[in-house]
Amino acid sequence: MRQNPWGLQKIMSKQIIIFGYGYVSKFLIQQLRDLNWTIYCTSRKINLEKPVKDGNVTVINFLDPKLPSIIKSSNICLSAVPPGAEIIDPVLKIYSDIISKGSFEWIGYLSSTSVYGDHKGAWVNEDTECKPGNEKSKIRFSAEQQWLNLYLTYKLPVHILRLSGIYGPNRNCLEQIKNGKSFTIIKKWQYFSRVHIADICMATITSIKHPTSGEIYNISDDEPAPINIVQQFGASILNKNTLNEIPFESSDLSAQAKVFFNDNKKISSQKIKDNLNIRWQYPNYKSGLLKGCLPYLNSI
Repeated sequence: MRQNPWGLQKIMSKQIIIFGYGYVSKFLIQQLRDLNWTIYCTSRKINLEKPVKDGNVTVINFLDPKLPSIIKSSNICLSAVPPGAEIIDPVLKIYSDIISKGSFEWIGYLSSTSVYGDHKGAWVNEDTECKPGNEKSKIRFSAEQQWLNLYLTYKLPVHILRLSGIYGPNRNCLEQIKNGKSFTIIKKWQYFSRVHIADICMATITSIKHPTSGEIYNISDDEPAPINIVQQFGASILNKNTLNEIPFESSDLSAQAKVFFNDNKKISSQKIKDNLNIRWQYPNYKSGLLKGCLPYLNSI
């Protein structure tokens, strides 16, 4: 996961500030840390007085008083902070004024394809109308508009990256099945799109190398599929019994879990592949699980 196949040379000394120390950021840092870059990443779990430093990577508190000066001196800015309960983006709520005055080569906001809402199984792309169907997705869409406003108002190089369902090492159905998951949910004609963490990192780094200010890009693999098909494939490659298939209508899923099935669409990422000449390392769930997840299981 730490190869550097995208042509970013170590001689390119940069400073990047990443807001949010979650699953995506941790993998992205592994790709960036071998370059001659200074990397800062924020986390609310880090003590204000004790930043965590490991080589050229420093994880600091989101409210660290030194953060404004770090933002000002950064060439690249990425926000991977999910929306909170408020309509105002958590990062821009505190740091919008500082960011708006920065001299950045690239700014990215990691959004979600949930902003499209339900399209009854049809293909959607970046030109498709967004009609988010739940409060979290509505706040996410609002956050996108706030980041894009920095491009429209201040001509900052903002990029919106809409991610499909994220999976990868330690976050996939193989882990669940290995740990005892014995059922899957069936909902007729229901499709989900997903993307492997390695391809998220590749797309992000490629975008940093080739800025296209003001663009919105979907990041999703090429084969949307029903969740039961993916999970049954996972069981088969683990040599497990076929999962018990439970119809969605008679399932005892929580209300929160059922919301996951409200939106039905297939995500197209043709735009970023064409614009940035990208080809996915894991273009479908089969290659993603077999090559991008299975080797990372501790035991089967």
